[in-house]
Amino acid sequence: MCLIGEAACERDLIEGGIGHNLPQEDPRVFAQAVVEVDSYVWAASI
Repeated sequence: MCLIGEAACERDLIEGGIGHNLPQEDPRVFAQAVVEVDSYVWAASI
């Protein structure tokens, strides 16, 4: 986890031969990341 200003961010390492086009090469992992980020936005707005 890292801090940017007062906001926290998180980085995930995606392994398994994934290249530069994550939505096409591993749509499941991409969709999970989108849902996770969406939960951050909703939590911050409450």
